Amino acid sequence: VEARCSKLPNELPEMADDESFADLPPPVVKRNSSQINRALSSPSLSLLVVLGALGLKRSSRVTPSVPAEDAGEASNSPVPPPSSVAEACDQLNSAGKDDDWTVRNNALLALPALLEPLVSQPEAFRKALNALGEPMVLSLSDLRSALVRSACHVCQKLATAHGRALAPLVAYILPQLLLNLALLKAFASVSLTAATVCLGMAPSGTALKVCIANTKASQRQVRQGSLEFLGLLLSNPDFELPPKGVAAAMVAMGTSKPAGRGVTDPDSTVRTAAAKAYWVAASRYPGSEEVAGWLAKLADRERKLIDKHRPPGS
Repeated sequence: VEARCSKLPNELPEMADDESFADLPPPVVKRNSSQINRALSSPSLSLLVVLGALGLKRSSRVTPSVPAEDAGEASNSPVPPPSSVAEACDQLNSAGKDDDWTVRNNALLALPALLEPLVSQPEAFRKALNALGEPMVLSLSDLRSALVRSACHVCQKLATAHGRALAPLVAYILPQLLLNLALLKAFASVSLTAATVCLGMAPSGTALKVCIANTKASQRQVRQGSLEFLGLLLSNPDFELPPKGVAAAMVAMGTSKPAGRGVTDPDSTVRTAAAKAYWVAASRYPGSEEVAGWLAKLADRERKLIDKHRPPGS
């Protein structure tokens, strides 16, 4: 061995710059089948394969670019708040045309201050309410919960400030508030509060008709809310029902035949709301033939439901 090593050169020959191994064939490694099986069954090799696959997946991810208009940047040209109810209505009607929802939100929040000077002008106030009907419904039906919340807040504020004078607007927006009860909680809860405050401060015969009509709605939340608001109107001592209003209210609470409405509704929450509304009517109109006659026509099953929800002390 020493003799052979003595014949080797002291230094390895330098490789020229243009030499490479590109043209050389790959080395051939021969292994028998048992060696291959042992290698494939090795846990360390399996782990390396998995990690390699994960590494490839991670490296193949591409971070998408976010357009500037979708990044929530503020508008470069903010729209000033409206100076009149007419201008506010124009901004509220811009849904779908103006992508900046804050313009409509600011228009909503400006309404209480814009309506206040019109209180001393009954005709101008009435025209302003008529103009606000459709824009308010559009805001209450918006897909953005923040805008619906602002609309409900403004409705409550206006009803508290103007009372019965706001009754035409309340009756106009009530169908949409009822429809919102069947939506997500973010929409339903604020709409329920707004309808309760508005009907309490600004009841009307038109609002009563809306509640009666919606006791036959397809959504059970709307039927339940209509009966609850019907009871709210009946319990208001300052609100006198129009002629035949008591009879119409009792019909809305349902009958045994035909079934399917009020106390015979397929949904238990609706039946409960109808039973509670009956006791409100019985307390408000104790000697009414309509109330007594309605109860007398009920079957035993519905009477048991009524007795179950009898208020304490009644």
